[in-house]
Amino acid sequence: MSMMSLLFLSSRIVLAQCASGTAPEEIPAGTAIAKTSLSDGGTPDDFNAPAVAVIGDVHFQFPKNTGPSPARHSCPQLDYLSFTVTGDDDVTDAAALRLAVFVGADAATALSANTAPSNLLKFQSVVYRRIAVTLGNSEGHERDGVGLRTKGPFCFSIALVDASANIGQRSEVTCLDTTSTMDPLLEYYNEPVGCGCGGSPGALGFTGALLLLCLRRRSRRD
Repeated sequence: MSMMSLLFLSSRIVLAQCASGTAPEEIPAGTAIAKTSLSDGGTPDDFNAPAVAVIGDVHFQFPKNTGPSPARHSCPQLDYLSFTVTGDDDVTDAAALRLAVFVGADAATALSANTAPSNLLKFQSVVYRRIAVTLGNSEGHERDGVGLRTKGPFCFSIALVDASANIGQRSEVTCLDTTSTMDPLLEYYNEPVGCGCGGSPGALGFTGALLLLCLRRRSRRD
């Protein structure tokens, strides 16, 4: 494969990853949480609910600057929410655990037995037990209103779900407003080089590095 072909392919791969973002699996209203296979493909046989979930290190992020930028290759700037969840299950390993998200207008609603989960999440990083969710476009802090992508103030709790669909005890509640610049959980991030959809190095920086490597090799041959 030629160097130019490699540059083009790498650009397409990074941009495709950028466009996909990170979104939780949505649970249609009235749908029960189903059983799943374990990470090794085995069938779960578990009658005990997972341990209580504990939420930590909750913050959401806005870009420092918004508006047009050629570095993002026409991709929108996005807002993100991330947090960690600790807790385990006696049969289901962490990679196969799911996390049910319960959202309400206040803490009591988020903990109410009448509040059904709005999203199912999986760990983005099993080692660090981190959850990362793309909230929406930073321009106007757009939200589609589903679960953690609620616009305005809301509260949420998390419960671990094992492969047998046993739901553990809910965590303590976290309340925030991911559309407010006054929320104490808000952090800002610098615009990355290249496309800004996924928070990873963009196509411009990646292909530029390859191009520089190619030019160096050619200069040595000459």
